[in-house]
Amino acid sequence: MSFLYIFDHSVYNIFSMENKYLDLIRGNIPSHIIAIVEKIENKGFSVYVVGGAIRDLLLERVPFEFDLATSARPDDIIDIFEHVNTVGKAFGTIQVYFEGTAVDVTTFRKDGDYSDFRHPNQVQFTNQIDADLARRDFTINAMAYHPIRDELVDQFNGFQHLKERRLEVIGSPMERFQEDTLRPFRCFRFMSQLGFIVSSDILSSLKELSNSVELPSMPRIKHEMGRLLFGNYWLSALNLMHQSEWLSKIIPDYPIHETIDLPHEALYRWAWLFSKCSLAEIAAKFQFSKTDISSMKEIIEWNYNESAINFTIDQLNISSEQLIALGFKGKDLGNIQKTLQRLIREEKLLNYTRDIMNYLDTLRG
Repeated sequence: MSFLYIFDHSVYNIFSMENKYLDLIRGNIPSHIIAIVEKIENKGFSVYVVGGAIRDLLLERVPFEFDLATSARPDDIIDIFEHVNTVGKAFGTIQVYFEGTAVDVTTFRKDGDYSDFRHPNQVQFTNQIDADLARRDFTINAMAYHPIRDELVDQFNGFQHLKERRLEVIGSPMERFQEDTLRPFRCFRFMSQLGFIVSSDILSSLKELSNSVELPSMPRIKHEMGRLLFGNYWLSALNLMHQSEWLSKIIPDYPIHETIDLPHEALYRWAWLFSKCSLAEIAAKFQFSKTDISSMKEIIEWNYNESAINFTIDQLNISSEQLIALGFKGKDLGNIQKTLQRLIREEKLLNYTRDIMNYLDTLRG
């Protein structure tokens, strides 16, 4: 295998990677993203596809979104595109509406100190993609690809870490996690989704910070935890959260299992995670709706049995008209339907008309 390395601020010519990986990027950048890149480049600015999209393409996953980083300033982007949203302008981000899609375009920047554990105190724009990538959290999220010049920027060895299935922080884990206290939750979430191992310095930093760091807002925690619970390695991630004492920071008591068979539905997994707490109290803390809390209560009551939980009165193999003909009217009709539903859910009665009729015969003597 031949390699051609062209180093310029850690910019790889794309041929420096194995073709099987290159092809995962090439041809998978959507046409509207390339069109946006061309419009910005035609104005004399540089622009790259950055972050999670490159990571996901190299992992043969479908990216959730494609973000762009550019040397153009926010006002330049506003001038170039007709339809934009400027709500993130203070942090360098302009949302561009192009060909029916919203795309975040963010100016290359350096971040200052973080005093609120979420946002930098000041944002300094820069013309260098290297500096922009250096402010990111994990090396696998700090790659950038130029779809016109066919270049990959990977100054922190993110591609190598992807191949090694290893999660590494850019710089000091302690400093990165203290800057934005959502990053430990992102770390656990990536472990759940990707099944990556983490370095020893990340593990020690997580443990050390667990008792001292200020938590991010509950909506941000809930968002990351929701994504964690859907990962293929969610139980392993929860166990690491338990061992590093981060899970106990947000949930007072919880089950710990190496394996458990649950439906791939959000409320089932949240219900299981909350099952050793006061459900109403902990679910309200996580800002779940009353409807969701009621659903989780039912899920726990029926021991996560999806077929039982989803079985409704409408599915009874005996109609209301048949029950009325048998003498069940008014409240008695509703009560017998609930009784039949419960017995079938408990697998004490089969949902066949003959079995239901036989059961009703026993009630009438």
